[in-house]
Amino acid sequence: MQYRHGDVAIVKSKRATGKPISHSGNFVLARGEATGHQHCISVADPRHLEVRKTRRGFNFVLKAEGTLTHQEHGALTIAPGTYDTLQEREVDWFAISTRTVDD
Repeated sequence: MQYRHGDVAIVKSKRATGKPISHSGNFVLARGEATGHQHCISVADPRHLEVRKTRRGFNFVLKAEGTLTHQEHGALTIAPGTYDTLQEREVDWFAISTRTVDD
């Protein structure tokens, strides 16, 4: 299972990995550099969300449904489970390089 929310992809993961991060029940998964908008995951009870920092982004565990919001996209309900976040990348064929897509 996977979810797409603008330039952020959320994909099912087999296990929680990374360094734990504290939060208040709302956590910003990605922040737009150009607009300042945020992809934010939130839950009613902070105990229902575990967030971890990984090399490629974030890994999180939802113990209850969560809501992913962004100022330019509709709210998206995420089912309980373990997920990784991936930032969209684009290829510059002339420079033979890749870069993350910024909001």
